[in-house]
Amino acid sequence: MAQEYANKQPQGFKNHVEKVAIVGGGGQVGKFIVEELLKIGKHKITALTREDSASKMPPGVEIKKVNYDDPLSLVEALKGQEVLIITMAVTAPKEQQTKLIEAAAAANVPWVLPNEFGGNPTEVEMQKDTFIGEAQRMALTLKIALLLYMMMATLALTPALGLKLVGQSPIFLA
Repeated sequence: MAQEYANKQPQGFKNHVEKVAIVGGGGQVGKFIVEELLKIGKHKITALTREDSASKMPPGVEIKKVNYDDPLSLVEALKGQEVLIITMAVTAPKEQQTKLIEAAAAANVPWVLPNEFGGNPTEVEMQKDTFIGEAQRMALTLKIALLLYMMMATLALTPALGLKLVGQSPIFLA
């Protein structure tokens, strides 16, 4: 069935994204995402970093310095990207993620994978006491921007969590 679907696609069709921008690519979660994307070898990875960042990226990752107080800086850095992955620390300013999502919408980035640390971001009352930030504003921004929104389970980042998946069940590594 998959082959039949593939055969019906127009010339030049691809079933994966190639241009991936990441924020926090040198951090505790982001570095594992960058590492795995590089291993796959099908992606052009761009790391967005603060102008004063000393974060190091592995070879093969393009670095674009951005100014979070300048929306145009963010939009320009995101132009042509197919995915924006946001993996900022929970200590990052709350409005930074919203600025990134708005810039992604302005740059026509179709997929955004924002910071999510549990819970439904559209359930504003539930999120008030968490460190997620302005969940209501983010949800509204996503609706306005008509972006394709995906929540990513951190279980997919098994090396970062010290897990090894075998079959359908996890094995916890000491």
